[in-house]
Amino acid sequence: MSSLLPHPGEILRPYLKAKQQRRSHYSMRALARDVGLSAGMVSQILSKRKIPSQSSIDGFAQALSIKKSDVLILKKSAILHAGKKSPAARILNDYIEQDATVLAYRKYRRESPESISILTKWYHFALLELLTCELGDTDERTLQKHLGISLAEVRDAIATLRAGNFIEKRDGRWEKKTLHLELAEEMSRVATRQYHRTMITKALTVMGEQVDESDIRRRRIVGATVAVNPENVSTAIEMLNRFLFKMTQTLGGDSCQEVYQVNFQLVPLSKQLAKGKK
Repeated sequence: MSSLLPHPGEILRPYLKAKQQRRSHYSMRALARDVGLSAGMVSQILSKRKIPSQSSIDGFAQALSIKKSDVLILKKSAILHAGKKSPAARILNDYIEQDATVLAYRKYRRESPESISILTKWYHFALLELLTCELGDTDERTLQKHLGISLAEVRDAIATLRAGNFIEKRDGRWEKKTLHLELAEEMSRVATRQYHRTMITKALTVMGEQVDESDIRRRRIVGATVAVNPENVSTAIEMLNRFLFKMTQTLGGDSCQEVYQVNFQLVPLSKQLAKGKK
């Protein structure tokens, strides 16, 4: 049995817990019904005594609103933990063990959240995306001019991204290894929060520095303060995720020349009180 990835049950449990926090009456029996398995089988999967099939993982994904990146991890984990000894299974296991997503997941599970340095500086992700734009060159000076950062920061970004296996050099040019990068939610919630703080702070800086009419036309900032029914928040979050995906598709294309940051904040301004407390 491979130790590259945690057992599928270990990955599924936090998603079930999150759904139960949203819907207090959602039971393991209800999950079994939604997935199309017996309650006993679901219990054994969650307790790491059984391996879910590839088709049942799709059922879990739909029932628990599992992120696409984690669905891929689940499917690879299920294969690795199946323990089959056939030549075909061994070849497939060898392939999965070299998969970049699995290696990244293993690295992030092993290291402390604070050490995931790609998420701690805004120009790491900015440089990563810049490498997909139409640039005359990707030398340090060119990257520096496009991002308005120091050469030391360019070198820091390159070193960090290269160490994380996010970029590589081909024919003398730095290139992004994966076109769309999405970090699995379980990799690091602490580091992800740090990423959002960093990007929001950078957005505030840009707002203060870029104030002429042409700069203002290149950005859009909207917001609303609204009374909320807590039961609708999870639906709103799903809508935001779908909209963000569509927006990134609209903004991208075959002729990218700039890098933007898109932020949506859905944050509570009031305190959540216990039921019956006033």
